[in-house]
Amino acid sequence: MWSTLYGYVALEADLNTVAAATFYEHAETPGLGDQITRPDWLAQWQGRQMYDAQGELRFAVSTGRVEPGSPAALYEVDALTGATITADAVTALVHYWLGPHGYQPLLNQLREQPPVQSSPAPVEDS
Repeated sequence: MWSTLYGYVALEADLNTVAAATFYEHAETPGLGDQITRPDWLAQWQGRQMYDAQGELRFAVSTGRVEPGSPAALYEVDALTGATITADAVTALVHYWLGPHGYQPLLNQLREQPPVQSSPAPVEDS
């Protein structure tokens, strides 16, 4: 881990399922940690769940290959070969930003009380 990782994780309307993820700035080692920008690796994030049914943050970068259909497949993406420190940092940053010191309180509030959808004002005929 050579510097700060900058990226985004977009969640679906359920505020749990990953729609997409990207990392747009880093100083990771070429060919190792910079694997976080590979489209095929980022594509694995889509459909993964951040939280389990009890609300525990479960997302992680695996320590190996995630077998499709395994219990881990719901919450984990494949490891980054030769980049264990970067993989651990990605897991840590997700746990920070989607945990109790990050956006988790807001996400919980939005799940409990979704924003009110307002209707557009009627247009009067003149």
